[in-house]
Amino acid sequence: MSDLAVQAYQLTAAGRFAEALPLAQSAVAGLRVCTPTHGMLATILLRLGRRREAELVVQQALDYSEGSADAYDALAHVSALLGQHERANALYRRVVELAPNDPRFWHNLASSERSLGRLREAEEACDRTIALDRTRYATFLLRSELRVQTSDANHVDELQRELSRNSSDDRARMFLGYALAKELDDLQRYDEAFPHLAAASAIRRRHLAYNVEMDCRKLERIAAVFPKDLIRGAMTHSKGLDRDDAAMSPKEFIRSEATRHPKGHDRGDAEMSPKDLNPGESAMHPKELDRGDAAMFPKEFNRGGETDSPKEFISGVAASPRESVHDAAAGSRHIFIVGLPRSGTTLLEHMLLGLAGVRSNGETENFSQALLAAAPRDRGDVFAGAAAAESAAVARGYERLAGGDATADRVIEKLPMNYLYLGAIHRALPGAKLVLVNRDPVDSCFAMYRILFGEAYPFSYDFDDLAKYYAAYERLMDHWRASLGEALYEVSYEDLVREPARVGEGVAKYCGLEWNERAVEVHKRASVSLTASAAQVRRPIYGSSSGRWRRYEKHLEPLIHALRRERVISSC
Repeated sequence: MSDLAVQAYQLTAAGRFAEALPLAQSAVAGLRVCTPTHGMLATILLRLGRRREAELVVQQALDYSEGSADAYDALAHVSALLGQHERANALYRRVVELAPNDPRFWHNLASSERSLGRLREAEEACDRTIALDRTRYATFLLRSELRVQTSDANHVDELQRELSRNSSDDRARMFLGYALAKELDDLQRYDEAFPHLAAASAIRRRHLAYNVEMDCRKLERIAAVFPKDLIRGAMTHSKGLDRDDAAMSPKEFIRSEATRHPKGHDRGDAEMSPKDLNPGESAMHPKELDRGDAAMFPKEFNRGGETDSPKEFISGVAASPRESVHDAAAGSRHIFIVGLPRSGTTLLEHMLLGLAGVRSNGETENFSQALLAAAPRDRGDVFAGAAAAESAAVARGYERLAGGDATADRVIEKLPMNYLYLGAIHRALPGAKLVLVNRDPVDSCFAMYRILFGEAYPFSYDFDDLAKYYAAYERLMDHWRASLGEALYEVSYEDLVREPARVGEGVAKYCGLEWNERAVEVHKRASVSLTASAAQVRRPIYGSSSGRWRRYEKHLEPLIHALRRERVISSC
């Protein structure tokens, strides 16, 4: 790697994309072979909202007759971020041809195959990865999640053997524990499954520096700085918004208070994430991929790669001290589907993708990036700054990051955590449709508890944390309900899986879409899924997950007690 490329890499890793750009451009100038730096350059452009230029860089690099496996792996990654998933898959296939003995690349191919619904091919790639390196524990979990295991075809014995060989390795026990719990659940061996799930969750929680009380205060703060009159367009000032947490960085508004844990346990590092793949928690979800030493920009491979300098994402967008007149129809082509993870947001997204003129950006942090880019820095803390952001500037920044598509009348943004920004979204994009998906509290908490996430949702690994966060979440949702009124459309997960056609038609009407009964045939659709539900949406809609917690009722008594204590539920 040239000195210029190294400098560009360092700036990119620090989130300083505008400064990295000219260095990366100089590093590839004159090259006639495809290199990993081309992938870095394309990703920098994409993060600056310059999608067309990013696409051009990829196309030019692919025109060269020579390239390394690492180079094509980088181009595959950015191709997925650009929504070119078939091209990304073809590139991953080229990578494994060039480097057939590198397990990283087989894992990446498996993740790509899963996102496209080619589950048999994904399992074969997982098997190849494991055969090359049995310490790729993330791949064991990815493989277990690809299908419902049966008594005739499962990996339970293999997983048990691996666990017994790695009894003192927390990283192995975490991934293998989640995998074994999932497969035992498929086999309806619930009492055997739960101890493995509990042990794996405890390992993940132990390696997180996280305080749920901090998150609860943040949710309260969001409600305080986005009162009803501000959300509905009234001009208000920020009186009383200064607090002791004024030094909080903008990215803390987006992400929970979880810091990186010891090496080998942060699923924000690409290898550690076998699914989702976001929230995200997120285009070929970067954290889905095993970037390994080929990673050109480590921060790029967590859920959002947001930085302390969000204005670098969007050049030319500056917050005005006074709110300008804002178009009431702004954002009318956008649909935001939000809710806690595992609440049915992916299912609803894929139903709407079955309607004419609809596409999805997947799970991106486009809105939060646009919001923070337009936020003034002199309002006391990041929350007050976000509330003071000029609506028109936020809208312009979001439209730039979200990209255009002449073939789509409506564009879905399906990052569950956008529930934090519902007030800000409505203020900046009053014409956007806001759909909140709800689920039974116990089912919702247990569904999150069963999943190994990346950096997001650190409250999901402990029952007390889950109950406290859920209570704070519900208080924020109550605030949005009171503030947004009919602008917020709510869907029950239980109704969605029981009567998908009726519920789907209601959502379509709210969004101004023409309903088609075939929209419920999500398993027949070739749409891409990059979330933890990627394998599930390849099956016909089923309701067996409703009330799933009752299969584990005796093990979930501490969770139920905690939810009662927080007044989330009164009885079950």
